[in-house]
Amino acid sequence: MKEEEIEKNKMEIRERVQAQLGRVVEEETKRLALIREELEGLAEPMRKEVALARKKIDSVNKELKPLGHTVQKKEYKEALEAFNEKEQGEGAANHQAYGG
Repeated sequence: MKEEEIEKNKMEIRERVQAQLGRVVEEETKRLALIREELEGLAEPMRKEVALARKKIDSVNKELKPLGHTVQKKEYKEALEAFNEKEQGEGAANHQAYGG
């Protein structure tokens, strides 16, 4: 009979512990859900800020692209002019060297 009582007590204790654990798990699940909601609430303005920053970057890139082309053309033109001047200078020197 004593073994039966011990077994019965074990079962009751096990059931109480499981019930308590179930309540703890349920409470923690609710807390996690609240925390997740808060984090999502915090993340939303960040997403908006990131989207706004991306739009600004895209806008600036669109403005810079033609400027980049202009600078490249100008640099190319200057390099070409410098090359032509050098060629003309060498041409005149060659002309004089060969009795031109």
